[in-house]
Amino acid sequence: MLKSLMTEIFGVGPHPEETSGNLHDLQWEKRVIVIFSDPARLKSDAQLGALRADTDALRQRDLAIFTVDNNEVRPAFGSDFVPQAHTLRKDLGCAPGAFALVLVGKDGHVKSRYDDVVDPDVIFAEIDSMPMRQAEIHR
Repeated sequence: MLKSLMTEIFGVGPHPEETSGNLHDLQWEKRVIVIFSDPARLKSDAQLGALRADTDALRQRDLAIFTVDNNEVRPAFGSDFVPQAHTLRKDLGCAPGAFALVLVGKDGHVKSRYDDVVDPDVIFAEIDSMPMRQAEIHR
């Protein structure tokens, strides 16, 4: 609120790098999976293929998927928003060149991190056990 007042009154706001390119725009709307590519892209391609095999499950769980390969981010499912690679690496703590899958909840917090390909059913079960998802299921 203070930042919005400063912007409105003084024309001064947060530095653009502080607010651009992060996952904040998807908070409370989407759960996010970020797949950081391995150098040969074997694990990352296998992981993305396994997840995309069940688009209904992805849709039901309000998922957005992004792949990060070096400095390039590609929306792979559920969103056209394109966060910045350096921001994702910094915010999610992933070094370049290492495979990782990071699950971020609708609240914007990291829920899980995997360093190997994981069966989508494991991810779906984890999401389904979250309190917010339980509330969605019961509605």
